[in-house]
Amino acid sequence: MLSRFVSSRKKFRSVSTRRKPIPCFRYNTTDGAPMKDWNNKVNDPSRDHEIHSKELLIPPEKARSYFESRISGTFVTLALDNPNVDVPLYNSLMPYITIPTHPGSAFIALQTSERHYKNLSDQTNTSLTVRPIVPKDLNPDELHLPRVNMLGIPRPIFEGEEKELVLNRMQEVHKGADVLFKKYDFEFYEFSPDMVYYMMSNGEVLTIPGSDFKNCFVDPIAPVSRHILELINENHGQELRKLCLEYGDLNVERAFVVSLDRKGFDLWGLDPEAGEKGTWTEFRMPFPEEILDPEEYK
Repeated sequence: MLSRFVSSRKKFRSVSTRRKPIPCFRYNTTDGAPMKDWNNKVNDPSRDHEIHSKELLIPPEKARSYFESRISGTFVTLALDNPNVDVPLYNSLMPYITIPTHPGSAFIALQTSERHYKNLSDQTNTSLTVRPIVPKDLNPDELHLPRVNMLGIPRPIFEGEEKELVLNRMQEVHKGADVLFKKYDFEFYEFSPDMVYYMMSNGEVLTIPGSDFKNCFVDPIAPVSRHILELINENHGQELRKLCLEYGDLNVERAFVVSLDRKGFDLWGLDPEAGEKGTWTEFRMPFPEEILDPEEYK
């Protein structure tokens, strides 16, 4: 499915997730202009060819692609009236939707009887953390996966066309939501991040201003990549292992794709020979040329 997009003459970039990545794989300033230049080029889709390798998305785009590819994340609010805990944080898995007219925002629905709703009435600082999709038998907490942590102030959405749009979109994306909306009372919020922290698999944390996250070029593959990734990982495990061996010179026990974008895909392979339980190695597999149409993945 993916191998036909790969250049047979190019070795892929690989790096153990327990070691510091090589510069050509990392999103850092050694590849070109410093990251402060994001603002000068943030609306130019071709700028990443100048700032970094043409095989990679720049950090705001990469973080945004993770966000756009998911429909749920870990939502955290602060319970100020709970004296029984040292850190009064309340978190839960939160379904969300995105709307093109509100770039970079997550729209959520809170049941008025739940803890998050009460916490928001006490204060407004919240966070939403998004991680890549992994095979169901793997625990993401045991992997050094990249993740995106967004901080912001949720804005309540009152009656009107905007609320109707969010309600309809929520029911379209999250099956069964219509039943819950009829049974319980919900309030809707727009979570627009003021600051984004992109935590890479090697432990490096990149700080991205909310304006860069919202205004960056949206990878055209990201919004549909969730379904594609699930199909690839469920049905093409053997092909993925062959890619690691042929292009990464590593014979892995299993492999799965972590993210997919117009420039290539990130592939993780388990090296059974490294460590007591094996070591996950991360590969960046670039396409010979950008793929802008999701239909080309079929």
